[in-house]
Amino acid sequence: MPHLTAIDWAIWLLVIVAQLAFVGLSLRMKRAWREWPAVFSFVAFKAFVSLALVSIMLSDPGTGDLYPAIYFYTYWISSALAAILEVWIVTEIGCRVAPPAGRVLDKAIPTLAAIFLIGSLFVSDSSPVTFTLELTRLVVSLDRAAALAWLASFVSLWYASEFLGIRWDRVQIGVAIGFTVHSIGDTAVAWLLGTLPRKWDVLSNAQSFFWIGAMVAWSLTFLRLESPPAPPLDLQRLGDSAKTYIDALKTLRTKR
Repeated sequence: MPHLTAIDWAIWLLVIVAQLAFVGLSLRMKRAWREWPAVFSFVAFKAFVSLALVSIMLSDPGTGDLYPAIYFYTYWISSALAAILEVWIVTEIGCRVAPPAGRVLDKAIPTLAAIFLIGSLFVSDSSPVTFTLELTRLVVSLDRAAALAWLASFVSLWYASEFLGIRWDRVQIGVAIGFTVHSIGDTAVAWLLGTLPRKWDVLSNAQSFFWIGAMVAWSLTFLRLESPPAPPLDLQRLGDSAKTYIDALKTLRTKR
């Protein structure tokens, strides 16, 4: 279980506050979370997991291995479930931009993750270790593979849309930007942890800021989705107003 400094705690609490604020904002805007349930479910799940991990850390008496084990399995099981929700987000974006692409992504993302996982395990250290360390290495490799697969899938979807001439609306672009920011942070941190394991705290804090940036992008997108559309410009009324103004000026000049 990680040992957090005051700065680490402050950043983690900031992330939790941002997550809860996004969930509350989404619940107030029914249209937003109904039209994009994947994004809402993903952030709500991450907020629940963050609260659970904080509770485990605060409840740890500091003796024995029970609480660290609970923390470890909660973290990695929740990471696996979050990866499933990430697949849902990418698929949802694909189905909205181009329905055939969404169906392809359903099969492409797990395939890419498996390929990257095999590659990660192949190039990693294969020296004999205990079961716990081996399990940790496996899960870290899976995390790297998943993050890279999501990012590769999104980039492929974007370039395919450009090639096919498919235009994204502003809401789709906003959701995609938020997911891209999150994926870049996850990918960078997951791969840097393998080379800089002692910088876990710095990398984790950097990942938190990427995550906050993603939630800001999604919040602004949901606000735009919920805001009523601007009324169409009434050219007839505008012309009548201009004519009235011109007539008033002519009358004023005549009186002079």
